[in-house]
Amino acid sequence: MKQLLTVAFACLILVGPVLADESLIRANCSAEILKSTDATRNDLKSFRIIKHGGGYEMSGQTETNRTVTCQADPDGHVNSVIQR
Repeated sequence: MKQLLTVAFACLILVGPVLADESLIRANCSAEILKSTDATRNDLKSFRIIKHGGGYEMSGQTETNRTVTCQADPDGHVNSVIQR
């Protein structure tokens, strides 16, 4: 039982920072997307985050079927938001 708890705790330590990074990316990209595109908060619920190169990319479609992409550094700084 102790071994199982040790493994579970170790997994949380390894996965925790990744989840924190993704929540920071989602927060920062969402704010920039809402400011600079016609996407709505409802659209953002379906956007997904992927690791891209040295950072992250959050992308999805708006109600009007336009593709929105946000690229950010691992520290959460948004580099670009593009709507097509």
